[in-house]
Amino acid sequence: MNDIFYKLPRSKAKVVIQEAMSISDSIVVDELNCSKSFRRVPTSKTPLEIFSMGLEQENTMWNFIIRKSYCGSTDIGLSTMPLDGVSYFLWIRMSHEKAIDLANKHELKLLQ
Repeated sequence: MNDIFYKLPRSKAKVVIQEAMSISDSIVVDELNCSKSFRRVPTSKTPLEIFSMGLEQENTMWNFIIRKSYCGSTDIGLSTMPLDGVSYFLWIRMSHEKAIDLANKHELKLLQ
């Protein structure tokens, strides 16, 4: 399976992400601060902190990406644009079927 990219409009981001987090198997949060490193590292922020920051910032762009399944679980990657020079990433893990159902339920459009 290849990665599947969907457009996640700001108007749907809050509802879709809240639902994804509520049905997830696990959630991982990391950050990228290119002034310190060119690789993502764990962050001390919680998923809810990152989620709230992302919703408050006008320049945040959320992406709904169903990543390849490696261990029977699929990652939905949600990323913020840089907030104060740092980009934050939410990796919401759930079954591939749940992720597809979520995208269909909220009528997310595939990115071409």
